[in-house]
Amino acid sequence: MRVAWTSDLHVDQNRGIAELIADRLAVLRPEVAILAGDLTHALEPLEHTLATIAAGARAGGARATLYVAGNHDLWVDPRTGGSSRAKLANDLPAACARAGVRMLAPGAEPLLLDDAGGAVAFCGVPGWYDYSLRATWLDGEVTLAQYERKRRGRLVWQDVNFFRWPAGDADDGPGGATAGPLEPDAAVAALMERALAAQLDAVRGRAARTVVVTHFLPFEELVLVRQHPLWDFLNAYMGSRGLGAVIAAAPDVVLAISGHTHIRREARIPRAGGGTLLAATSPIGYPRERQCTLAERVVDRVRVVDV
Repeated sequence: MRVAWTSDLHVDQNRGIAELIADRLAVLRPEVAILAGDLTHALEPLEHTLATIAAGARAGGARATLYVAGNHDLWVDPRTGGSSRAKLANDLPAACARAGVRMLAPGAEPLLLDDAGGAVAFCGVPGWYDYSLRATWLDGEVTLAQYERKRRGRLVWQDVNFFRWPAGDADDGPGGATAGPLEPDAAVAALMERALAAQLDAVRGRAARTVVVTHFLPFEELVLVRQHPLWDFLNAYMGSRGLGAVIAAAPDVVLAISGHTHIRREARIPRAGGGTLLAATSPIGYPRERQCTLAERVVDRVRVVDV
C-alpha cells in the first residue's frame, strides 16, 4: 500500500501550500495521504487546507486522507480562555468531517483498509512532551522547573501562552472556555500514550501491518542535538519516550510517521517480537528554513513509502 505524507505546513507563512501539496498528491497517486500536524491554529484556513489536500489526494485515486493535530493546531486564544481539549474533541473533528478527512485522535477509531498483503491499520494521536527527550547535557544548568515554565532567557516556548488543557475532569465551560488549573505536560503526554496503546490493542490481530501517526516525536533517534544551549533547550518539547515505547511494543507496526521537528530524519527502531520499524519525519517547515522555492520544498518533502 502506497502512503504519502508530510507535516508542519504552517499555512499562515507558506501561502499556496495546500494547492501545491494537492497537485503533488495527484501526481504521486498514493492510496493514503497523511498530514502529521501543524497546519494552523485558525479553524477556517485549517479546514480549507484539509479540503484542498483531500481533493488532490482523491484526484490521484487515494482511498483516504488522514490528519493528526499538532500543537499549533491545538492553540486557543488566551483572551477567551479557550480549551485545547475541547478543540481536539469537538472543533477539529467537525472541520475534518466537513473537509472529507479522517482524523486520528484519542477516542477515535483506527482506520483499517484492505490490501493484497492483508489489512493495513492506521492509528494515531497528537502525542505530547514530558521532557524525557531533553538534551541531557543541559541537566547541570537547566532545571525541570525551567522546562515547566517554558522559558530560558528571552526564549519562550509558545505553548505556555496558547495551549490549555484543563486539569483532571474539570468541565470545559461555554464555548470551550476554561479558567482553572491546567494539566502538567507529563499528564497530557501520558494520556496520549494510553490512547495510542488502546488503538494499537484494538487492531492487534486484525491487521497484517500497522502505520502509526503522531505529531510529536516518539524516538530520540529523530531528535537533533546541536550542542547549542538554546536550540537544545527546545528538545525537551519534542515528544516523549513513552510514546515510542508504546509504538515499539506493538509487533505489527512497520511505519511511525511524526511531525513537529522541521528537520527531515529517519531511523530504524527495534520492535517487539523482532524486526524493525521505520520512524520518519518529512516536514515542510518555515520559509526561513529552506534554500529553495516552496514548490521545490513540496516535491522534496511529500514523501512516499510502500508498506
